[in-house]
Amino acid sequence: MVDEKLALADLAEALRNTKQTDSLAPSLLRILQTVTSFESVYLTRVDEERGVQSIMHAINSGSLSIPEGLEVPWSDTLCRRAIEQRQYETDDVSQCWGDSEAASELGITSYVSRPVYVGEQQELYGTLCAASTEQQKPSEATSQLFDIFTSLIARQVERDLMIERLQHEQIELRQSAHTDPLTGLWNRRGLASQVIELQKNVKRPLHVAYIDLDGFKAINDLYGHDEGDRFLIAIAQALISHLPTTAIVARIGGDEFAVVQEADSDDAQQSEVILHKLLASLTSGRFRTLNRVIDYAGPSIGIVTANEQNRRLEDWLKLADQAMYQIKKSRRKQQH
Repeated sequence: MVDEKLALADLAEALRNTKQTDSLAPSLLRILQTVTSFESVYLTRVDEERGVQSIMHAINSGSLSIPEGLEVPWSDTLCRRAIEQRQYETDDVSQCWGDSEAASELGITSYVSRPVYVGEQQELYGTLCAASTEQQKPSEATSQLFDIFTSLIARQVERDLMIERLQHEQIELRQSAHTDPLTGLWNRRGLASQVIELQKNVKRPLHVAYIDLDGFKAINDLYGHDEGDRFLIAIAQALISHLPTTAIVARIGGDEFAVVQEADSDDAQQSEVILHKLLASLTSGRFRTLNRVIDYAGPSIGIVTANEQNRRLEDWLKLADQAMYQIKKSRRKQQH
């Protein structure tokens, strides 16, 4: 039997230097094999929905080899039988579970297993196992070591899952702080951050377009706010579906949108005219919402070309807003 002090020192080192299950498990398996002398020790992941058990980490010696990455049907495993029968150790697999084809093919005689449960609901994550072709009765010390290591792995898995969940929540919070909840477009803050990134990669000036949905209040009054929201979503979908993927589309007010994109040619003035025509065509005409079809005459659109690098986005938006307002006044005069 290996020196217990050495095993404890190895365990302390493993716990001190590992921060994830993927790094902790191999260290624990090495200690298990050294202390117990089983030919194979391994950690599995069980996917009960798919009905498979996967070998995540394994340490092998002797004639028995259980490879990492191996997937086997959960229904035929010793681990499933051990859990169902609550018999987690044996030195005579053929007598206990002679119906297991996998165990028979591998020639497993001795076997130890512990289920790894995680979370408040104690869901089955996987199993910690040891197997040998030789008859080897697990000692009390081996059983205790398996219990301890199973608990350590379960706590580490829970920590990993918690960190993963927190990271996901942080991403969602960041996205929610930069996106419009109704349309999924960038909001004003998100627009600013995206423009900073876009400016790093463009070679031509940026067009900044300000879109004001004239008559949107009438749509709300006539059809109701729910239909008004669906109309806004339809406008957003039209913009993001037909503009270049590099274009930045944002909802910056109740019925106001902004588009920032690189000029598509060296003739910035002509490029601006083309963009104006495209935006006008995308935001006018017939829009289908959940309950009706809305015929929309179109918004007022102002566009400026950002040639001066020292101006802030807000400055260009104000200029585009002013250009939009001139268009709006002109349209009103035409209507009267």
